[in-house]
Amino acid sequence: METAWPDSSGAPSPLAEVRVARDRDELEAAFRLVYRLYRQREYSRPHPACLRYVWHLGLPGSCTIISETSEQLIGTMSCIPDGPFGLPMDSNFGPELKALRASGKRIAEAMSLAIDAPAGIPVWQVFFGLTRFLVQYAIWHGADELAIAVHPNHTPFYCRHLGFTAFGSCRPYQWAEGHPATACRLDLGQVARSQAVRPSLLRMYLDDPVSEGLFQHPDMSPADHRYFCRKMQWEPASAPELVSASRLRRPA
Repeated sequence: METAWPDSSGAPSPLAEVRVARDRDELEAAFRLVYRLYRQREYSRPHPACLRYVWHLGLPGSCTIISETSEQLIGTMSCIPDGPFGLPMDSNFGPELKALRASGKRIAEAMSLAIDAPAGIPVWQVFFGLTRFLVQYAIWHGADELAIAVHPNHTPFYCRHLGFTAFGSCRPYQWAEGHPATACRLDLGQVARSQAVRPSLLRMYLDDPVSEGLFQHPDMSPADHRYFCRKMQWEPASAPELVSASRLRRPA
């Protein structure tokens, strides 16, 4: 994943709004931003659609989060809950994720982080806003663990400053075109209970709670999923209505 480096103040930018993408145009803008920045690092291969779309994003419960100013989209990341089709990280970290599942953990994966902040908005503020939203969203939807594949150069940052723990050794990663990645996990249950968590992490993730109304969103429509599958030249374009995926929901 692309990584920005927040400082320690833990304050979101008042100039950017963070929310779930609402329609096909916003989703497409987010997938284009990811493609453009990932191509710069050769994390994606060239594609005529200039989109980076992951099939799992069309499954129930998945969402794409965006950060935008009044003028432009400046950041995005996606959250994918576990289900019968697994997670994108299963391609390279299947045994590690299987062990988490066997322990009864409900997992969500964070992926496709991309930030292109304009002058006047520090990159770390966009990163913090997206990360804070995603962590609270995943907790609200009932996930116990947040999994992420991180470039090994960034692993110490995620572990030291953001509370993650490495649980998969460094290896070539399919979703980064063979670039190295390490699997890391964040214990969301521990964060939510505020037990044995550094005060700085609590301030970063849970202070200033996101309105629960912003977490409620419709799943991507089958028509939009087919649209992006066709853009990616995947045939047949699979339809999520045929998938009996178990959706993460807020516990009663």
